[in-house]
Amino acid sequence: MNGIIGTVLSIMSAGLAIYSLLCFIRIILTWIPSAYRAAGKLAAICDPYLNLFRGISWLRFGGFDFSPALALCLLEAVRSVITSLARGSHLSIGYLLAMILSMAWSIVNSFIWFIVIVLVIRLIMLLLNPNSYRGPIMSQFDSAVSGIVYRITKVFTNGKQVSYKTGILISIGVLIVLNLGLGFVMARIESIIFSLPF
Repeated sequence: MNGIIGTVLSIMSAGLAIYSLLCFIRIILTWIPSAYRAAGKLAAICDPYLNLFRGISWLRFGGFDFSPALALCLLEAVRSVITSLARGSHLSIGYLLAMILSMAWSIVNSFIWFIVIVLVIRLIMLLLNPNSYRGPIMSQFDSAVSGIVYRITKVFTNGKQVSYKTGILISIGVLIVLNLGLGFVMARIESIIFSLPF
């Protein structure tokens, strides 16, 4: 691509990478109450963009909001296209479709791993304190994951009643195997789509 245009596109790509990092830091700081001052400064920069995604209801799961994952994936997709253009690469429909599929898989993958981490934390809490069913934090955890635990357990135990700990263990195993299997399949599909001649 033309030297000036390539340079401008490279600068835009670097700017998007920095903005993505700032958005990521902003998201992390929202989980740390003592970081209010720093989060406030980043909020002015990042929240106008992040707020575009907050109203998407299917990205909410219990008390958890996955809209920032979509926001970051979209920034990365745009940055990837700009970087490819800056390098003089030819953008094909296959490339764009593979990128969209990769972005969608990235969101699903992040969601599954998040659920696994929440389940592992809940299992550890149950093992350390079997009476830890009470309290607002545990209620939040349980309301967020109990539906998934019971659905998965029901499928893999033929509807038999099992303890909550056993259900969590089964769910962790199933989600890890499912995520690895889907990751393998998605990688193959992406490579096929990417190699499309148009």
